[in-house]
This record gives sequence, structure tokens and C-alpha cells, in this order.
Amino acid sequence: MMILLPAWKVILKNLELAIWIMPHNVKTHWNSMYDMLSFALKYKEALKELTSDLSNNLHSFKLNDTEWELVAEIMENLKVRPNDR
Repeated sequence: MMILLPAWKVILKNLELAIWIMPHNVKTHWNSMYDMLSFALKYKEALKELTSDLSNNLHSFKLNDTEWELVAEIMENLKVRPNDR
């Protein structure tokens, strides 16, 4: 993580995005998966750039367009709606 953090910050600065670290899914934290996917969609371009750079060794985690669509669908299904309470 510490090796990737400087690269992540440069990407965010270049894209004029707020410097923020991606949340992770925690089984005991209600709706953390939604938070993680929401972040991923908001920072999609930065994540694409980070995983495209072969020097970061994250190329195997790069999502294609279909996978990004699935992220959006899953996130939408996890969204809390007023009637769900």
C-alpha cells in the first residue's frame, strides 16, 4: 500500500480529485460494500489509471466495461431506500 500511495496521490492530483483512500469491505460494518463500490465509481478514472500502469503491478485487477457496469448494478441493489427501513 505504501508503495502505491504516492502514485495514487499523483493520479488524483492530475484528475483534480480529492485525495481519499478507498474504503474496504468489512463484514461487521453495515453497508461497507456499498461505500466501497460508491467510492470506486466516483474514482473510476483514477482506478483505471492506477491499474493500467504496469509498474504498479495491479494490471490483473483492471476492470473492463462490463465489470464496471456490474459494479454500478451491485451498488444500486445495495442502496438503502426509504421503504427498506
